[in-house]
Amino acid sequence: VAAGAPLTFSMLYASGYLALTQEMEALKSAFSLVGIDLTLASTPFNTLLGEVIPPCKPSRGGPNCTWEMADWQNPNSWTYGDSAYPSGGQTLGCGSLVNAGDYCSQTAEQLIQATHTASGLQPMHRYDLFIEQQVPVLRLASPPAQIAAIRSTLHGVVQGPLLALDTQAWRLST
Repeated sequence: VAAGAPLTFSMLYASGYLALTQEMEALKSAFSLVGIDLTLASTPFNTLLGEVIPPCKPSRGGPNCTWEMADWQNPNSWTYGDSAYPSGGQTLGCGSLVNAGDYCSQTAEQLIQATHTASGLQPMHRYDLFIEQQVPVLRLASPPAQIAAIRSTLHGVVQGPLLALDTQAWRLST
């Protein structure tokens, strides 16, 4: 990048969430302090998902996307599929159905595969370091998604990160 060249990004975010709108405005303000121009656009959640997940495939010669960053702030938007193992294959694997932005790297593919086939934590550390340097994801704070009031006589209630209800474990005492 040439010295003095402007740095601009467009960011699509889900409309209808006051906390998210405020977060996006704060991010735009913070970016501007260091000379980054952030153009914000909001759209309904379902429209946003339809725009960022599968249709946008710039890395494979597809049409240009109308966004460069996207944030939909759904508590379930960053998951590892049917596994809690954070290998990244579901979200950052080439061709994955939930790979927003169509990130694809053969090195990342090899590192993801190694997290499933090699023993120990070293494969996960190598994957983490590589992905961290690639920066396909900017982690932002999640707005409050749930307030739970649990009666003291209800036992077995576990507040999970995905807000799932495991009612089969609940029991009442008097």
